Amino acid sequence: MVGIEKGNALVLERTTTQARNQEEEEPAAGDRRWKVSLLQHHRTCPCTQQLGPISYLLGTWKGQGEGGFPTINSFSYVEQLNFSHSGKPFIAYTQKTWKLNSGEPMHAESGFWRPKPDGSIEVVISQSTGLVEVQKGTYDAEEKVIKLQSELVGNASKVKEITRVFKLVDEELSYEVQMATNLTSLQPHLKASLKRI
Repeated sequence: MVGIEKGNALVLERTTTQARNQEEEEPAAGDRRWKVSLLQHHRTCPCTQQLGPISYLLGTWKGQGEGGFPTINSFSYVEQLNFSHSGKPFIAYTQKTWKLNSGEPMHAESGFWRPKPDGSIEVVISQSTGLVEVQKGTYDAEEKVIKLQSELVGNASKVKEITRVFKLVDEELSYEVQMATNLTSLQPHLKASLKRI
């Protein structure tokens, strides 16, 4: 660094050599080295001990899915999930989907996942439609499976129950969502497979 006096302030500027060295040491956000560095941070952060066996979710996942239900037409979509943490014993979750062919935005939701040492997990999710889910379930650390069952589906005139099952197999995160309404019993609704990006 070089100190240069400008007006009444002392401004620090990097020399060309320092700037070049820093550029070499700090990869750009889109660089794979940055993604690996971020992933390593997620895996080594002290909070991952509190997050326990579901810390493998941390990061961004992208893939394709398909949906349907007895009362709607089937559809395909692109999806991106993000699981992050702030150092507290929960995971922040965001999800966005787009139509597969047109790229038009479809659905979005966000929430928090809170694992407990006894193998149970609590999840709250707020959907862009105004629907809110409070879910409880279990996680299997060895099998890398999370099973969720709605305790409450709020602000929904038709939806009565939602289940979600997440699995990690060979670095691919997949899930299945089932839904029950006031007209139908629990039926398959969504399924997708995603890879870490």
